[in-house]
Amino acid sequence: MKSISYITIFVFSFIAINVNAQCNEANFRKIMTPQFAKGLSECQLTTKVEFIGMGNAGMRVPNKLKNKIIFRCVSPGDEPVKNQLSGQEIGYFCYVNKDNSDILFDLKKGDLIELKGKVWVNNWMGYKNGNFICESINKLQ
Repeated sequence: MKSISYITIFVFSFIAINVNAQCNEANFRKIMTPQFAKGLSECQLTTKVEFIGMGNAGMRVPNKLKNKIIFRCVSPGDEPVKNQLSGQEIGYFCYVNKDNSDILFDLKKGDLIELKGKVWVNNWMGYKNGNFICESINKLQ
């Protein structure tokens, strides 16, 4: 009976290692797509992005994220879309705690940064949107 439990532990350990390996998905555009983001919500991710600007660009902010600093990013080389109402450029929305936000105030549009954190998908009136919740931000050279 002990050999069966050791085999079970080994199999589950192997599965856990494979799941964690999949959590290193780095393509920002892909991980922000709600269909992919939903499956990665428990994963710690690292991704490279291009900074657009601060704030929500006139868009709605989910209640869960209202106490965080908001900034907008796109995949490197992608072009942001203009919000027709506010005129501001929109990309994907990223959020960080105030304690880790100092670097954002020194960034300029087009700067490349590395984000570490998790994705979260919110559903507002049937519209699903991927959000990146940052734990750390580093400027790339």
